[in-house]
Amino acid sequence: RGIGSGRGRGGGGASDVPFYKKVFAFVFGPDEPRLTREQRDRELLQLLRARHGALTAAELVQHTGQRLDEADDELARLMAAHDGEPVVADNGTVVYTFPSLLVSAGAGAADTAAVPPPAWQRLEPPRPLTGNGRGTDAAIAAMNGFNLLVAASAPWFIFPRLGIGGPLAEIGLIWVPVAFSAVFYAVPLLRRWRLRRENRKRVERNLRRVVLGFVYESALTDLQPVSVSSIGERVRAALPDGVAYDAAVARVLEDLAAEFEADVTPGDERTRGFVFDAVRRAFQGAARVRARMALLDRSVGRIVYSSDDDAAAQDARDLESFDRELSAGNERTGDERAGDGAGAEATPADGPAALPPPDAMSGLWAPPDRAAYEDPVARVLRLT
Repeated sequence: RGIGSGRGRGGGGASDVPFYKKVFAFVFGPDEPRLTREQRDRELLQLLRARHGALTAAELVQHTGQRLDEADDELARLMAAHDGEPVVADNGTVVYTFPSLLVSAGAGAADTAAVPPPAWQRLEPPRPLTGNGRGTDAAIAAMNGFNLLVAASAPWFIFPRLGIGGPLAEIGLIWVPVAFSAVFYAVPLLRRWRLRRENRKRVERNLRRVVLGFVYESALTDLQPVSVSSIGERVRAALPDGVAYDAAVARVLEDLAAEFEADVTPGDERTRGFVFDAVRRAFQGAARVRARMALLDRSVGRIVYSSDDDAAAQDARDLESFDRELSAGNERTGDERAGDGAGAEATPADGPAALPPPDAMSGLWAPPDRAAYEDPVARVLRLT
C-alpha cells in the first residue's frame, strides 16, 4: 500500500531498558519526552526558511494537518516572536513574511533548508499501552499475580507456619499487599480505556491528513472536484488500517470544504464534489510575494544615478531597472519554485508566479497515496 511503518518511542521493548523502568511503564505507561515550545518551533522555522521567509496558512496546514484557523493563529504567534509582518498578495491572499529569519540564518539558508514532508506522510502512530514486549508484560503481570495470591492466602498458608496473627499482621501482610497488587492491575486498565479514546482521535486526525492530501493534490494540479466517489478507495488504500467508511470520508470532506470555503458541485453524499480553489490561490499568492521579496533583494544597489538626471530621467531609469529585474525574477521564480511547489512559469492566466506543472512539483509534492507513520516527538528531536 505504500505505507511506511514506524514504532512508537517505547514500542520496541528494547533489552537495554532497565527492568524497573519496564515495571513502571507497565503501570504508568512508557516514558515520553515533553517537547519545549522552542523545540516545537524548530521545524516551523525550517519550513519558513525553506519557503524563503514567506508562508500562508494553507501552506502550513499542508505540513501540519491542523485546522486553517489554528494555522493562522500559529503564524501570528511566530510573526510576533520573530518580527514578521503580513503581506497581502495581489490575489488577496494573506502571506506571513519573516525576512529576519533569512537574515539570521545567513546567506543561502533558504536554498539549502529541506522542506519538511507533508502531513499525510506524518500519520500519528497508535500510542502503546506500556511500550514493553508482550513477554515482558506477561512476566510482570505474573509476578504481580503471584504477590496477590500469596497475600490473599497468607492467613491459611503463612500465618500458621510462622505462628503470627493479629490486626497488624493482617494489615501488613494481607491488606497492604492486596491493595498494592490491585492498584498495580487497575491503573493499566484505566489507562487502556483512556488510551483507546486518544487513539481513536489519532485515527480521526490521520483520516483528515490523508483526505487533506487528496484535496491538495487536486488544488495544486488539475483543480478537479474532490468527492467521496473519486477518493474513497484511494483513502482506504493509503490508511494503515484500511478502514475509512464513506460516511467518515464525507464528513472530513465537508469540514475541509467549510474550512477552505470550497465551491460545491451538486450530487449525493458520494458524488457531491468540492473545488478547493482557495488552496490554489494561497500557493499562487505566496509565490508572487516570494518573487517580489527576491526581486527587492536583487534590486538593491543595482540602480546607478547620474547627477545630471532630472526627476523624469530618474523615473525612467528606475522603471527600466525594475523591468529588467522583473524579467530575471520571473525566470528565477520558475526555476526555484519547481522544487517547492510554489512557483511557476509565466502564463497569461495565472501571472508571472503561478503554479508549476504537476511534473515540476515532484521535488516537494508527495502523493497522498504514500501515507506513512512518523513519531512527532522523535522527528522534532532529530532537529535538536
